[in-house]
Amino acid sequence: MAAVLKDTRTEKGHGTVRATLEETIPKKMKYRGRFEIAATILEVAQAGNSTKTRLMCGSFLSFAQINEYLSFLLSNGLITKSDDTQLYALTEKGMRFLRVYDEIAELIPLDEPAPAVADPSCEVQKSVRKAGG
Repeated sequence: MAAVLKDTRTEKGHGTVRATLEETIPKKMKYRGRFEIAATILEVAQAGNSTKTRLMCGSFLSFAQINEYLSFLLSNGLITKSDDTQLYALTEKGMRFLRVYDEIAELIPLDEPAPAVADPSCEVQKSVRKAGG
């Protein structure tokens, strides 16, 4: 799930990394819930050699956001940080979280919009308003 960026500049120095970014980042960045973001960070950490920068870029978060999520993940024992190397690693509890998260995602597709449910009480309120005013 981590983004791999390539320098796409031409020999004359024209062009940017933007073309590669546009291929890597989804066209429409949607709202992600707390657990989806946590799962993304854990997936990046699972790949190994995970610095804070790698986790931040791989999960498309700002510096402030990654700090908040790392604090959450560390305090809940889902990830550890090596004091020597400053690298983050997945714990057994973090692996279990990913397995459960994947099972839930299979049962309930998280990327599909929820179907619209007609609320009959809204129709009743509309007809009452029309009749009264």
